[in-house]
Amino acid sequence: MIVIDIETTGTNPNKHAILSIGAINFKKTKNQFYGECRISKDVSIDNKALKINGFLKKDILSKQKQSLKSLLMEFSKWIDKQNTDNIMMGHNIHFDYEFLKVAYFKNKLTFPFTYRLVDLHSIAFYKSLKNNNLENIDFLSLNKILQSISLPKEKTPHNALEGAKMEIEAFYKLIYNKSAF
Repeated sequence: MIVIDIETTGTNPNKHAILSIGAINFKKTKNQFYGECRISKDVSIDNKALKINGFLKKDILSKQKQSLKSLLMEFSKWIDKQNTDNIMMGHNIHFDYEFLKVAYFKNKLTFPFTYRLVDLHSIAFYKSLKNNNLENIDFLSLNKILQSISLPKEKTPHNALEGAKMEIEAFYKLIYNKSAF
């Protein structure tokens, strides 16, 4: 299993693009991946997304950064070395899954993940139900989950690897009641 977080130029995987990928092997937490890429000029940019992740327009268009295809190939090589079942884990992981699936398809690369997903929101939702804590149960943002288990909020601007670290800490605390690192 691999905990994943991405940063993007918006919320629609068909018109926005991935800017960075952060990933951590769930069982071997020292095995981490982080990479950034440039976007092509035809990609839509939502300024709200850039405000959240801190990327600047001039930087995401820079030829100094690798292409998305190059980043995905590098990421796939890292995944291959992990010897896992290639199940994606994360907070609202469907978002990351859809973006990655579209990106791999557009770049004519083999998608390295199974269709199975483990969602942090679902686990936190279950724990809230089990503990009869029904306050704001429908609106469990990552920061609300972190707060509910006495972990610090995710830093802003968001960083994909830091997001993955916060998510894996939350998984470990909710599942094992211990730290991941």
